[in-house]
Amino acid sequence: SNGHSEDLFSAPTVPLPMTNMISGGLHAGGNLDFQDVLIMPVGAPDYPTCLEWIVRVYNQLSKLLTNDGYEGWLVGDEGGYGPRLTSNRQAVEFVIRAIQAAGLIPGDQVTLALDVAATHFYRDGLYHLNAEGGQVLTADQMTERLCDWVDAFPITSIEDGLAEDDWDGWQGLNDALGDKVELVGDDLFTTNVRRVRK
Repeated sequence: SNGHSEDLFSAPTVPLPMTNMISGGLHAGGNLDFQDVLIMPVGAPDYPTCLEWIVRVYNQLSKLLTNDGYEGWLVGDEGGYGPRLTSNRQAVEFVIRAIQAAGLIPGDQVTLALDVAATHFYRDGLYHLNAEGGQVLTADQMTERLCDWVDAFPITSIEDGLAEDDWDGWQGLNDALGDKVELVGDDLFTTNVRRVRK
């Protein structure tokens, strides 16, 4: 053998599962605007540990929600819990508490990913946040909100933080957060691939 293939496989990286913890948006009956709060076990040394940490956090989250009187949570269609919380931020805070309750360090060992799915609450050029008492935000205000969260919480990935048609907004979001977190434009980029294929 030419030895080349061995170089390629000598340093396996752990595949990093992103696992849904709390579902909102369309997945869970519309109590939260954001679609999903997910966790990524970035500090896990191997895949079995990844899975073990995910289960630990998930179980702690279940306990926290029950203790705080959210027994009525329904499981969203992607496996996350769907409690009727009072704000999008509260969902993030619950997941952070669950990471800590699992004996893990938020940021070092486990980070958060947000699937905002903003297209679903974007109308007439504005973002309508029902879970935030019906606030209506511009793209700049929405970007500012996401920046505040990235400063406050160990968020390493944001998917569809703005609507797919909000080109100017995306430019601003990218300028503000592009070098701090992974910005995933699921709707944006998959739609573009389809447009290109045509």
